Amino acid sequence: PGQDNASADVLVTSYLANLQNSVHERLPENLVKCKLAKRTPEWFCELEAHRQHEISQMRENFKDVGYIIVRAKFCAKINSLATTPFHLLPETMAARKLDGSKVNKLVIQEVSQQVEALKQMYNAMPGLAVVSCGSRPDSEVYMAKKVKLASELGISCKIFRVEEQSCPETTTDSLIEEVQRLKCESAVHGIIVQLPLPHGVHTSRVIEAIHHKKDADAVSVFWQGRPSSGEGDDPKGYGGFTLSPCTPRGIMELLNRYDITLLGKCAVVIGQSQSVGLPMALMLERRLATATSCSVHTSNLMDAFRGADIVVACAGKRGLVRQDCLKPHALVVDVGIHVVKQGEKQSLMGDGEPGASGTASYLTPVPGGVGPMTVAMMMANTVQLSSMMQPAVLDISSVAGACLLAHPSRLIREAF
Repeated sequence: PGQDNASADVLVTSYLANLQNSVHERLPENLVKCKLAKRTPEWFCELEAHRQHEISQMRENFKDVGYIIVRAKFCAKINSLATTPFHLLPETMAARKLDGSKVNKLVIQEVSQQVEALKQMYNAMPGLAVVSCGSRPDSEVYMAKKVKLASELGISCKIFRVEEQSCPETTTDSLIEEVQRLKCESAVHGIIVQLPLPHGVHTSRVIEAIHHKKDADAVSVFWQGRPSSGEGDDPKGYGGFTLSPCTPRGIMELLNRYDITLLGKCAVVIGQSQSVGLPMALMLERRLATATSCSVHTSNLMDAFRGADIVVACAGKRGLVRQDCLKPHALVVDVGIHVVKQGEKQSLMGDGEPGASGTASYLTPVPGGVGPMTVAMMMANTVQLSSMMQPAVLDISSVAGACLLAHPSRLIREAF
């Protein structure tokens, strides 16, 4: 055994699994018992020192192994492990899924309590208006999810479709007119414009037509500037509330729930949209990661991938993130969604190719990853905006009042 490539791979996999187990099983007691809130940079340094010690011991033990092929393969693998941040290493060598559907249920449960609080205290039902133009399949998927979830939560959610005109300028004016009409509707607490809009439409003009007090997707200039100004994680913010764009906020919530630390990590965000890419890079920076914002036109993009601990793919290009371009044990957040026809059946795929799971340590599946989190945060933002429009005096002695005050600030804090 070990004299050919196939058997050598089996042995190396076994040895690496033993290494992983030894790292986890022999953690010093002071590291294991340290609570999440007290895990400082010094804690992670001590944890990394322990891992490096285990790796050096494994190297020493391996010097006497007589199988040349096995030794060569193992040394190559262990060298990559030695430079990989500890918290990005999976417990097994297969990529661990960041299950947005499971976390979605936890967030929705919290949002549901806020909706109940609004009903008890003000007899108010949060209202969300979705303005749509065009007929993109991926947009239809997201809108259907929003309507379904809003109905389950007791939130009024309606889709307002604007017909696409032959002239982009006319379409832009029609969209702005619809947004301004909804701005005056008292039953509408949150407005979103389903992006992307048809080619030629002035998206920025349409977005800026949404008043910030009803901007459920937090893509207006008012909300966009808050993370970069240092006010993004301040629960007091504007009138006691601060909103974040739904998709980046959902991603941050997902990473928090999986206890993934961003401190000092190199992150690459592919995609520079106003609603996802740019605010995502800002949020990563606010969490002390080093974020690089790229586009599909960035030169040497694959080289940027190879040096990234975290890759956020939101460029809308299928197959952009390939397995051979990822750093070993990188974390991949796949925001893209593409409808792929296979005969009479349709399936959904992201910006990453399926084989990326063989290299990544953590991976958001498509579907079931970022999508459910985006919809959950859309509802959270809508409820927060609805709360902001209610009378300022809250009876915090009641369970409903305490819930309404506590949950938005906690969700805001966790989102950053």
